[in-house]
Amino acid sequence: MSGKSMRPANWRGLYSMIPNGFPIIGWSREAQGILTAVSICGHGLMLCPGVRELVTRIMRNEPAPSDYEILEILFPFQEFAGQEKL
Repeated sequence: MSGKSMRPANWRGLYSMIPNGFPIIGWSREAQGILTAVSICGHGLMLCPGVRELVTRIMRNEPAPSDYEILEILFPFQEFAGQEKL
């Protein structure tokens, strides 16, 4: 042996990203009761506190008036084309 570790490389998970760079937040059409909040990619540290608050309000069925506008942008069934906007 050459002294190098024979341990396989670690896998940390998927780095999901859509072309516009926005997260995807909304209810599943296929599975009742499933709320997605994914594809936060490299903006996670900045976006996670707000995503957490938004998802909490959605899950409690207490959305703020501005949440509807936000959810239109982050809708899971949007057209995934274009360039990153964030």
